[in-house]
Amino acid sequence: MAATSAFAQSSVTISGNADVGVVTKAAYGGDGKLFGKSTGVADGLNSPNRIILTVKEDLGGGTTATFYNEHGISPTNTTDWSSRTFNGAPQVVGVAKNSTTDNQIPASGSLNASTNRGTYLGLANAKMGEIRAGYLVSSLYNTSAQSGYFLGVEQYGALLKDYGLGEVGGARANGLQYTTPKLGMFTGTVQQQYGDERTYTSDAATAPYSTNKAERTALRADMDAGALRATYVHTELTKVQTVVGGTPATSIFGVAGTAPTASADQKAKHDHLSAIYTYGPVAATYQYNKLDLTDNLTAGNGRNGKSNQYGIQYTVGAASVYAITGKVTVDSPTARVNDISNTQYGVRYNLSKRTLAYFMAGESKDSVPTAADKMSKGKMNGVGVMHAF
Repeated sequence: MAATSAFAQSSVTISGNADVGVVTKAAYGGDGKLFGKSTGVADGLNSPNRIILTVKEDLGGGTTATFYNEHGISPTNTTDWSSRTFNGAPQVVGVAKNSTTDNQIPASGSLNASTNRGTYLGLANAKMGEIRAGYLVSSLYNTSAQSGYFLGVEQYGALLKDYGLGEVGGARANGLQYTTPKLGMFTGTVQQQYGDERTYTSDAATAPYSTNKAERTALRADMDAGALRATYVHTELTKVQTVVGGTPATSIFGVAGTAPTASADQKAKHDHLSAIYTYGPVAATYQYNKLDLTDNLTAGNGRNGKSNQYGIQYTVGAASVYAITGKVTVDSPTARVNDISNTQYGVRYNLSKRTLAYFMAGESKDSVPTAADKMSKGKMNGVGVMHAF
């Protein structure tokens, strides 16, 4: 649906996705016991439900101004527009298990009150590139989930596409982004983002902290060689908190973590590679992640991990069949923390240009959980219909 203003150079467009299905999920605790299983009508598996408002104006000389707002919704929940389904978590198993930092297989509730999936103002010029300012999707999440490299769904069995995303600040944050014009087959992007309270300092005795700093920098390079496309993203996060009168009430980059009782000084580096090769009806994908997390105050909280995830899809007529498999190992300075394998498969059938039906199933399993860990295994399957508008 689109509406055009009185000036031919301006446009307002409403778009989005509506996806509903019948979903079965099962979650197992670190002790190996089933702690939640449910089946029911839920937000679907193929794509997040969302409404997108895009306003564009042609400023002349090849320059365009854009306002973009993507709002997540949950059409199968009474909260509807005031919540959205959390992609990686169980959608109908709304039960939380024991708290732990080793939660690579999520077990938290299904809904997220942060419905802003991305809002920005942008200026683009064909010769100069584009700059954006606002609440931006991180380069890592955009590459892994939104750029066409990922064939599966963000549920059990395919969770390793962006392993380490939480450790480097999550999927979104306020910031600035500049993307170069295309140079041959290459494009570059620089992104600088900040935590919920930006960078804050205070000397007041009653202040919750004297320093609260969370800053993320991402460098991205895209290559488009026709049948072969690839993107590399390097992300660095610095987080410093010094508490003088209490614990922080807000999370960093919208990702809830343990509030420090004294101080925190963490640095994380993350490297990501996504690639896809298309040959006729076959598409093959690969996604790699490497994380180095250093806690300068508590050495035992450090983490190092690597993940590899492979996917293949075959399309014939209106139907596409895909399968994904992957593995990640995560180590602390003293022990192996996670050894996770996952597998997911599914089929999509295009009922029309904008509507498709699907079946999907997946499993993620950690072979070295402790009894305190949230999860040792998660399973899901579902059928549904998605309509893009």
